[in-house]
Amino acid sequence: MKVRLPLPLLAALAAAFPAATAAPAGTELGNVMFVGDSITHGVNSASYRWALHKIFTDNGISYQAEGVKTGNYSGGVTAGTSYGGQIFNNEHSSQASARAWEISGRKTGSRFDGSNISNWLGLSDAKANGAAYQGPTFTGTDTPNTFFVMIGTNDLLSDGDNSTLDSRLDSVTRDLLADMDAIVDTMHAANGNANV
Repeated sequence: MKVRLPLPLLAALAAAFPAATAAPAGTELGNVMFVGDSITHGVNSASYRWALHKIFTDNGISYQAEGVKTGNYSGGVTAGTSYGGQIFNNEHSSQASARAWEISGRKTGSRFDGSNISNWLGLSDAKANGAAYQGPTFTGTDTPNTFFVMIGTNDLLSDGDNSTLDSRLDSVTRDLLADMDAIVDTMHAANGNANV
């Protein structure tokens, strides 16, 4: 029995991928990059990526996940696991405890060793810490067509003393939104037609 898309996800997909809502056999999202923190990476339980893989498969939607990490953090589902004839390669560009400022490249952090979205998309070969980036890049035929982004929880709740968050909420939110804008702008610089 095929699983059908839940209505909220169906509505979100309708906005981003009008052809995917009807999900005719052979719907292709192209190259997909999952970007984010532990919610995307998956820690202690499952990331949403395995569930989304199964939903896409059940609805005739194919895609190729790309990313700078391959992790065994999606409910214990290993790379190469097949579901409905589609391989789950478990690739993503996310990390537990990641911050938007790391992914945007505004500041360097420990999660990606200073690398950021500009490095991953081949738009810069210098990491935020000034070192040369030598990791994987996704350019040319590997450029992502679709990005799923879940980031910001750690920026709001893990940077600084939470007892003072109310007094600094404006500045924290302003920085987070600027970092999100920078991330999306970088995605569109790599592919002006990308769905985010």
